[in-house]
Amino acid sequence: MSADPAPALTSTLHLDETLADARVVVLAGGGGVGKTTTAAGIGLGMARRGRRVCVLTIDPARRLADALGLEGVADEPVQVPLEDGADGELWVVMLDAKSTWDGLIRKYADSDEAAERVLQNRVYKEFSGAVAGTQEYTAVEKLHELLQSGRWDVVLLDTPPTRNALDFLDAPQRLHAFIDSKALQLLLKPASGGIGLIGRGAGMFTGLLKRALGVDLLSDLIEFFGVLGGMSQGFSDRARAVQALMAEPRTVFLLVAAPLPESLAEAARFRSILRGRDIHYGGLVVNRVTRADQDDDEAAVRTAFGAHLDEDVATRAAAMHERVRSQAAHDTAMVTAHLAAPGEERVLLVPQLAEDVHDVAGLDRLGAHLYPVPVPG
Repeated sequence: MSADPAPALTSTLHLDETLADARVVVLAGGGGVGKTTTAAGIGLGMARRGRRVCVLTIDPARRLADALGLEGVADEPVQVPLEDGADGELWVVMLDAKSTWDGLIRKYADSDEAAERVLQNRVYKEFSGAVAGTQEYTAVEKLHELLQSGRWDVVLLDTPPTRNALDFLDAPQRLHAFIDSKALQLLLKPASGGIGLIGRGAGMFTGLLKRALGVDLLSDLIEFFGVLGGMSQGFSDRARAVQALMAEPRTVFLLVAAPLPESLAEAARFRSILRGRDIHYGGLVVNRVTRADQDDDEAAVRTAFGAHLDEDVATRAAAMHERVRSQAAHDTAMVTAHLAAPGEERVLLVPQLAEDVHDVAGLDRLGAHLYPVPVPG
């Protein structure tokens, strides 16, 4: 059965206009929607328009990471060669949570000696190595660091997929709240207080733990959280700085989704959260949208193919065309239903590409859809 033609759907989000004055571009959305590749494609388009761009990415596909020069590089920006003489620059950096945490410890510790003690601390090594638990905070920290350097006109952040859309925004404040929490202060209360874990009876408990486990784990815990407590002011200052950064008019949020109900629903939830904050929302990028000529049904295509192909091949080609046409109608209906919800937004439709993006040439092919208007000149 032929699919009924869906109403025409066109892009209404124009990146040249939306990001013309952006200093920070935050791409957010669920996992598996092409967010990383979209960030790189937008960054390349900006570089081709004369801007110095740094893309902070989380976990690019291996082939794309290799093509961008990220293989074996942790937490340091790498310049991507643009062989056609683009006026701007494209740099990329892949987030390494542990490396970023190490930098924070060195920055906020009271001395080089104190920093080194923490870096060798067993508890710290486990904490900083648990990427899933620290990626949100370190993404924001690295973004702030890149901006403070003044080396780039604009920084793009490919946010980590999270259970809560704004985990990465709230991470600095949550960490500061934890360090200042009554529970941690009780843990670190000096012996004179008489009730802290480090206070009365701690020596006996530490000795028992060391004999049982063969390690002085409690001392490591005390040392680790003690240094964190000493870094409280630094984390507090950074939390306020990040909050101010996200509220700046030149910080633009873009949502990225696929033409699937769950992905579009997640984008809608994220947009609702953004609406309640002082944040500049730019619009929605929908990747991998199937596009097809909705005017030609299966019978018409079979007739057209039949003039040049044998009947069996023409029938199979027409059936394949119909499947594509049906998928295109489905994708259009999905996006249309999302846009029909309260708070209609600007949308950029990016079609399903014929092959995966794994190099600069592929990013340019993607860029032709992200930036339909060619680079001036």
